[in-house]
Amino acid sequence: MNNLSKIKESIQSIAGRNINDDCYVVGEVTEANGTTCSVKINDTLILTDVLCVAADDGDSDNIKIKPVIGSKVLMADLSGGTLRQMAVVAYTQIAELEMPKIDNIIINGGNKGAIINIEDLTSKINEVINVLNNLITSYNDHTHIVNTTGTATTQTGTAERILKPANSATELSSSDFADDTIKH
Repeated sequence: MNNLSKIKESIQSIAGRNINDDCYVVGEVTEANGTTCSVKINDTLILTDVLCVAADDGDSDNIKIKPVIGSKVLMADLSGGTLRQMAVVAYTQIAELEMPKIDNIIINGGNKGAIINIEDLTSKINEVINVLNNLITSYNDHTHIVNTTGTATTQTGTAERILKPANSATELSSSDFADDTIKH
């Protein structure tokens, strides 16, 4: 038996499978870095530089998937059985998903409508709050004309301020109602 055959047999022994027979391998994610991850298979072998997306061509506008450390992934062996070029094709858990060039995303059937632009909404709400505060200030400062007695130069009688002034509204910050788990 030549050295190459011995190495192949040793790898098969460590991996617990016949490399030529399998094109898919299940493993546990041990590390996730950008577009690659490390995956442990059969508790003995750790594969590094496993592509998190099978069609990764280095373009920064590709979909990026980061699996949860400790989760299971299904990998395809793109090297024809040598475990040198692996790519994840299925995930049990995803920690982060980035989709920079998607025109439309529909989540849960899209029945709840569009996701809002949080900064624009905050700005519009604060405009309404400013108008409301101006009304409250006018209301609180307002006095009514009352009947008085006397002549044009000497009058008696006073106008009473409103006994219970209205409170001012507080401006909002987008963090008051933003959910940062979904960003667009």
